[in-house]
Amino acid sequence: MPHPLDDTQRAMRQVIRDFCRNEVMPGAAERDRTAAYPAEIMRGLGELGAMGITVPESCGGLGLDTQTQLLAIEEVARADAALLIGAAAAKIAEHLNGAVPLVQIAEPERALEETNA
Repeated sequence: MPHPLDDTQRAMRQVIRDFCRNEVMPGAAERDRTAAYPAEIMRGLGELGAMGITVPESCGGLGLDTQTQLLAIEEVARADAALLIGAAAAKIAEHLNGAVPLVQIAEPERALEETNA
């Protein structure tokens, strides 16, 4: 049985859905055809906080839960699956370049809790 969404999750989903409807969907086919990198869209997603949904607020993120992050991923995938691949690659690079270990250093108690969960 799915977990009901809280107000924050519904609001974040709607913000991402609106952004995707207005900014992502209109150029998706053209980006696929030309293999253009959507820098402005990626910047826009970043400005909305979509690139740091689960990053603690103390480290510049939104400090929200994984379910909220998955809702955002669904909305981006619905609008442009190729863009989602680009966003996923950016998140992987973020992990490889040390953002996650930096968060763990900044908040060692949280890192320990997540490791033991």
